Formats: sequence, structure tokens, C-alpha cells
Amino acid sequence: MLAWVRDERLRERLAPRLDGVDIAAIPHGRRRTPTSRAASRCATWSSDQRSTSYPANTMQAMAGRWSRGVGRERGRMWPAALALALVALALATPGAAAQSLLDASPPGANDWACEPSADQPHPVILLHGLGGDKNLNFTEVSPALADAGFCVFAVDYGNRGTQSLTVSVDTVAAFVDRVREATGAQRVALLGHSEGAAMSMYYTQRFGPEGVSHVVAVAGPLHGTAFPLAAQGPAIGCFACADLATGSPFITELNRPPEAPLPTRWTTVVTQLDELVLPFTSGLLDESLGNVKNFILQEEQPGNLSEHVSIIADPLTIALAIAGLSEPALEVDESEPELALTRRCIGDGRLRMNLVGDEAVVRDVSFKVDKRLVRRDDEASFEQVLDRRTLSRTRATQLRAVVYLDGPGSERIILERPLPRCGLPRPPG
Repeated sequence: MLAWVRDERLRERLAPRLDGVDIAAIPHGRRRTPTSRAASRCATWSSDQRSTSYPANTMQAMAGRWSRGVGRERGRMWPAALALALVALALATPGAAAQSLLDASPPGANDWACEPSADQPHPVILLHGLGGDKNLNFTEVSPALADAGFCVFAVDYGNRGTQSLTVSVDTVAAFVDRVREATGAQRVALLGHSEGAAMSMYYTQRFGPEGVSHVVAVAGPLHGTAFPLAAQGPAIGCFACADLATGSPFITELNRPPEAPLPTRWTTVVTQLDELVLPFTSGLLDESLGNVKNFILQEEQPGNLSEHVSIIADPLTIALAIAGLSEPALEVDESEPELALTRRCIGDGRLRMNLVGDEAVVRDVSFKVDKRLVRRDDEASFEQVLDRRTLSRTRATQLRAVVYLDGPGSERIILERPLPRCGLPRPPG
């Protein structure tokens, strides 16, 4: 069944998790990447009310030139050309034919009558990368997951991923809630490619790992990318690009420990030939908590030629994803220490928030007004004061303290209390 996996040790590791899966149905050998698949179907885009159709053979030729990097100069320049092309594609206004293609779901996905089985109880939600969409990104992995017994769902978000992740995460959250309601599942699994991998990590941290059983992050800029054009993304309308640049405020917040919190199981898959996530090791996570498994394709399968775009269609990536998603889910710890969130008006329209309890077990606290982060504290007094200006402008109704406890489990607890106005009127609207 796994004869195409050349590494004998890897075959032995995968075999128990893939028992009964029709691996032969997963494309392998000389693959067509999602880029070339899109090209072969042809695309029509309209700009300034004019439509321009690009024949399939023209788009395939363009993609081929990029991926081969013909000549020394093109070899150096093609990653930048590919990045700009992805952003331009994302920001283009699709014509009717192309819109129909984009609105479609990948094979095996978005069957709202699907009922999770006892063997695969957690629905899998696919999150595309920058410039991608729910259909073209996952034409190989989606049917493979469905054949493995998963309920599979896919969503478009963030104007083809160009919006800031802090904005588009709300679209993902609403879709996750819809999947939970339709399937009756309390926990979901997330599989993200590129930006979608970072979105999977961000969603899990922001909305709580208790509701996410597994995350599979493929070629993700989880610690940012040093790709030269990323920080300049907003100049061409790509705010997510700036989010994902190395050292950005978004990445700094994303990497505060624990970056891969329990009880979620995390699987990362990266390629040494990644030309957009630099360095490629940005897509690996800390394994010290015992809930993370990292895979580098070329270490598992020497000679693997997958790069940033084609990795999501690689048969080894798909096999590793199925194996990771099939791991038994870790139990959610329902116990809570004695902690309380207090708040007191201290005059002149100011509000003081305190986390009260056993500070010996508290490692990290995020104070939030509704979902907006006010301050994140570590080894401090676990106290925050909202000034008159902040309190007078917010329309929020809730205070939240997101608490990470010390210890091997790094449990996460959310405490909420109503937000007092401290004598200030609520802003209009």
C-alpha cells in the first residue's frame, strides 16, 4: 500500500495509521500542482469592466517558466514573480466563469449532511493560502481525506487571504461554528496550507485549543517569513503579507508561549525547497510539550522535489496529514484552579482589572475587552488599568482574562466579567 514511500522507517510509521485508506487513489509520481491545475481549466478575469481570457496553454507555460526558473536571472527572480502573481490574482475581480470555479467546493468537501464517524469524530476544515481558495488549493487532499472517513469542509476567507489575519479570522470562526452546528461535533480539526497554516494556529490560540482536536500546518510561516516583499504587502493591498513578515506584531504575538497549546495535537509538514517561507524551518513548532510532530519532506523522503505551492498536493504530505489527523485526540482538562477576574472603578473614568488567585500557577495572562487585546502580561502583577480615553471609546460589554497556567499541560482558562462604564456614557452606535 505504501510502496511509493521510499523510506522504510517512514513506511512502518505510517502503515498503522493508514490501514484501510486507498493510498493508490492519491496522485503521485509526476504531479500537477494546484497552479497548473488552475491553468489547465482556464480562467477569466475582468478588470475595469473588461474581461480577458487566458488560454490554458498560455497559463501553463507561464507557470512552467516560474517553476523551472529558466536561466540564472529567472532562477533568482521567479519566487518574487510568483508572489506578486498570487497577490495580483487574489486582488483581481473574477469574471463569471472564474467566479463559478472559485465558488465551487473541492471534491469530497462541504457535504453538510455528513455525520462524523466513531473512528473519525472530528470534522476537518481546510484553510487555503494567500492567493488561493477553497477549491483549487485542495483538489487532491480533500478527496483523500473524505476517502479516509473524515467529514471535510473548506472555506474562503479574507479576500483570497489578502486581508489581515486579525480581520479574516472572524470569517473562519463563523464557519467553524457552522460546521459544529451541522455535524454536532464539539471539536474540529484544522488543516492549513501556507497562510492557512498560520490562520489555523491563530484561530486555535484566539478561540481556544479546547475546541480544536488537531492542527496540520503545511508550509506555514508560523514564525514569519523573511521573503523580501512580505513587509511591503500593504502597498499592493496585501495586509496579510505584512502580518506574516518576520518580526511583525502579529508574528510576535503568535509566537508567545505556548505557541502550540494543549490539548490540541499539532502536525507540521515543510519542504527544504520552500521559496516563499524563509527559512523553511519557520513552519516547525516546539515539540517539548509532547503534542507536536514535525516533518521535513526531504528528511522523510530523500529527493522529494515539492516546493511551496506543490507541497499541498504531494502524496507524502497527504499521507502525513491523514496520519496526524488520525491520532487519538487528547482529553480536555475540565478542572480549574481558584482564580477570579476583579474590576474596580478608580475615579476619573478609569477601570482597574486584576487577576486574583494562586499566582504560582499562572504564567501568562491576556486582558481583553470583548475580543480586542488590551495587554498581555507575564511574570507581572496581572493587573491592567483602562484609561478614560480607552473606556470612553469602546462599545464592548465584556472583560476577558485569558490565562495560561504553568506546568506541562499549559492549560488555558477564560474568565469573563461585565464591563462597567465607570460613569462614562456608552459611545453612539
